[in-house]
Amino acid sequence: MNQIEERKYYEDDDEIDLMELIRTLGKHKGIILISTILVTLLSVTGGYLYNRANTVNSMIISFNYPEIENGKNPDRSVFFKDNIIPLNVINKVYTENMDKIKADGIANFKTRIKVEGIIPEATETRIESALKNGEILTYTPTQYKISTKENKEILEELSTDSIEEFINKYKPNYAVAEVEEFKNYDYDNIYTLLNDRISLLKSNINSETKKNYISNKLGYSFNELLVKLESLERVELQDYYSYFTVHGLSLNKIMRETRYDSEIREIRLEKEKLQAKAQIIKSMLEQYKPTNRNIVVPNVGEFGIKINTENEYYTNLINEYLNVNSQIKDKEFTIKKLQEEKEIVNYPSENQKKVIDQKLNVITTKLNGIINELNKINEEYVNAKYSDMIKIASPVTEVKTGKPVVLFLAIGIVLGGMLGIFLAFMKEFAKNYKAKYSK
Repeated sequence: MNQIEERKYYEDDDEIDLMELIRTLGKHKGIILISTILVTLLSVTGGYLYNRANTVNSMIISFNYPEIENGKNPDRSVFFKDNIIPLNVINKVYTENMDKIKADGIANFKTRIKVEGIIPEATETRIESALKNGEILTYTPTQYKISTKENKEILEELSTDSIEEFINKYKPNYAVAEVEEFKNYDYDNIYTLLNDRISLLKSNINSETKKNYISNKLGYSFNELLVKLESLERVELQDYYSYFTVHGLSLNKIMRETRYDSEIREIRLEKEKLQAKAQIIKSMLEQYKPTNRNIVVPNVGEFGIKINTENEYYTNLINEYLNVNSQIKDKEFTIKKLQEEKEIVNYPSENQKKVIDQKLNVITTKLNGIINELNKINEEYVNAKYSDMIKIASPVTEVKTGKPVVLFLAIGIVLGGMLGIFLAFMKEFAKNYKAKYSK
């Protein structure tokens, strides 16, 4: 056989083999089709499950209140990002949704919740620049990304419950209760209670953040309320105090006299201590001469005397002696004043009762009016400063870290087709083998 005939023989043989291959595939196209469909379905299903297992739901929570800039909570305690989703909220959500949660146990559920601060690019640049210069620049983010592999509903419940918890815990409540009737209280006790209430109101009003706040809606400011309080304290309250004090009025004369006796006894004891102290200082002065440089100075630290030189020590002794004697005189005056007040203590007449009740009514009416105005402006102030102190800045978004489903579809078709072709040839091989060796 020459070369031309040999080449023709091989070409015919190849053509026959190729046609035979096509006929074989056509004969078993059912197997190939079923295999391709089954493997493709398995591939797509597996890919879907893989993507779902690697899907992360996330959302952004934003903080907006004055103290956050300094890394503080609204109550000025230290702000920690790990407390944004509190443990009690995690426990509550886990308990209520155990059938929906993918995590194996509450500990695993907690570790699947990630909280990351969002730092603006400009701030990151500043921090890096500061580090290069050997400086430390602190920054507390105002936005935080909350992410978890749990489903969307679980993350929404975690975030909304955490926001509610934060508001209930930290939103200021400046509401002040009005003054009620002072039943079963003596006049001096009523004065003390009113004076204490006014002091608390002044502290509530007179804060740095409120000083310049003016309500356009209400038409007044915190400073105006402070002026009203001070006027009430200086005029009406003082008039009330002077009236029952000058007239010695009391609804319980015996108890009032007992209190006076107790105060007098206490002040007398203080006076006696001062007198003993004055006697010691006087004795030291009599024994001491400024020109004597060999004197031994006794321990007088309890008198607050700082000794630099002998003459300065002598001067300080004199000043201390004068100061102690001045205090003794003050105590004597106070005792005398209390004794005089005790002597005139008396039950009020019907007319005096009417007068003092009227004065008290004026004070409580004005004070409650100020409290009412204070509560209104406090509510507006809190809403203006803290209404958006925590909120959802971005709703839940789903991020898939797996592969596109189309890729799994293509892989399934390719693998399924190859498996079908393999099975077709194996079936044809088994058929030919049986036909050849079964004779």
